[in-house]
Amino acid sequence: MTPQQLTRLAFEQGRNLAYLERLVAYIESNPRFHSPVAVLTALIKANADRQPLVASPASTPARLTARPGSAWLPARPGPIDFSKFEPGGKYAYLVGNVSQLNS
Repeated sequence: MTPQQLTRLAFEQGRNLAYLERLVAYIESNPRFHSPVAVLTALIKANADRQPLVASPASTPARLTARPGSAWLPARPGPIDFSKFEPGGKYAYLVGNVSQLNS
């Protein structure tokens, strides 16, 4: 669906521009979504409403929660440290002996 069709559908369902802005803010604040357009389309088609994620208490500033009392969602992880997969590294057992693969 085009953005115009999604907007028209939302308005036909009795929603307003604030509803669309709230959904977009929710999707942008949630790092779990890999296809934001698909999520937005599904939410509008289902006439569902979501609140944007808000910052959690100061004790855990790197985390997000959907609303007070809900489950914690972890922050996005940092880059992968490939040195841990080298011989002698923490996860070396996962890759085995690489020299055998090159032979």
